[in-house]
Amino acid sequence: MLVSVLATGFDASTGGLTQIDIRGLSGRTLRDTWSTGVQTYLGFGIPDFPNLLMLYGPQSPTAFCNGPTCAELQGDWVVDCLSYLRANDLTRIEVTQAAGESWTQHMADLAAGTLLSLAESCAVRLARS
Repeated sequence: MLVSVLATGFDASTGGLTQIDIRGLSGRTLRDTWSTGVQTYLGFGIPDFPNLLMLYGPQSPTAFCNGPTCAELQGDWVVDCLSYLRANDLTRIEVTQAAGESWTQHMADLAAGTLLSLAESCAVRLARS
């Protein structure tokens, strides 16, 4: 039996987010910001992009849980966050650079404890080069 799998244009990390002209406070696009690597805090927020909250975002735990359940949990968190902001007359939530760096390092540390980094795949070869 022969099985061919073709995947063109699929981006399991950033999805379509980098295809949208989203610009941060610095004026840089999300595509430019992530050109050297994705950085988020909890997979919800991105340094330099205040009030941009993502569900099913890169570096979120969604890859390791049931999709609809995760979407509901994340949606509840965003609603609670926005309710808190409104109740406290706050208009902005922003990820600090330090928080983004810390979470991204935490994700890298977790991945290093898996066999993924030992896999000979196209993604791993690209990451090593």
